[in-house]
Amino acid sequence: MPICCLGGITGRQGNDVFLFNSITETGLAVSAFDDITDFNSSADQLDPTAIGGLTFISCQASGAVFGQVRFVTAKAGVQIDRKGDGAADAITDLLAVTSLVARDLLLSPSPNPVAGPGLVFRRNTLRGVWGARSPPPF
Repeated sequence: MPICCLGGITGRQGNDVFLFNSITETGLAVSAFDDITDFNSSADQLDPTAIGGLTFISCQASGAVFGQVRFVTAKAGVQIDRKGDGAADAITDLLAVTSLVARDLLLSPSPNPVAGPGLVFRRNTLRGVWGARSPPPF
C-alpha cells in the first residue's frame, strides 16, 4: 500500500482517486507541495469536494474569483484559489502531466467517481502523510 514518502505519492494500476479534505493539506512552498508521481488523466481523478465551492478554469489565469481551480502547464501543477484573491492557496504537482481536463477533477460529490480497480488516497492531516485504502468505498 503506497503512502507519501519523500514528497511523492504513487498510485497503483487502475483508477485512483486522490482526496483533499482541507485547503491546508498542501503547502505553498516548493518543499511542502504534494507530488503525485503517476497521475493518469484518462483514469485517475483529484477529489477536492470536501473543500467545496470550486470551479475548474483549465489553464486560464486566475480571475480573482472565489473557488477557482486551474492547471498551470509550465509547472504541471494544480492551483486552488479558495479566497478569491488571485493567488494560490493550495498547490499540488502532477509530475509528467501536460494537460488536465474537467473530468480529472471531482468538484461535486459523486457516488461513483471512477469505475474499475484502483485506490482511494486520503491525506492524514494529523500525520501529514498520504495513505491508501483499497478497495474504494464507492
